[in-house]
Amino acid sequence: MVIAAIAWDQLDEQSRAAITDLLKQHPAFARKWKGDYQAYEDDLPLGKFLMMRAATWPDQIRNGRHPDRAYHRGEWHYITYEMRAITSADKKELKVSTNLPRNKKGDVLYGIERALDLENLMGM
Repeated sequence: MVIAAIAWDQLDEQSRAAITDLLKQHPAFARKWKGDYQAYEDDLPLGKFLMMRAATWPDQIRNGRHPDRAYHRGEWHYITYEMRAITSADKKELKVSTNLPRNKKGDVLYGIERALDLENLMGM
């Protein structure tokens, strides 16, 4: 949340407005964040509050009982590469293969592709 607050402070007004509008469409906005904001509205702009809350939301929804659990994309946070130790007469090496089949649920590369598609759709 601290990093999100620092990032917010570095944004221009046009970017802040776009992020605020985008986060008002977030699944947690109407259900939780809008009501929670009342306790902070004298201290924080709405957009900064939303950006700070959104920064921790992916970790919160990992819990199997969270109401937004359906949005969890744990596979989008890593990629699996095959690693093999190869030993020859004079050295030992670790080889990495990227020829594994893609994870059907996605991986970090897929998550980045989706984020870039969203930026294109939002005109960012």
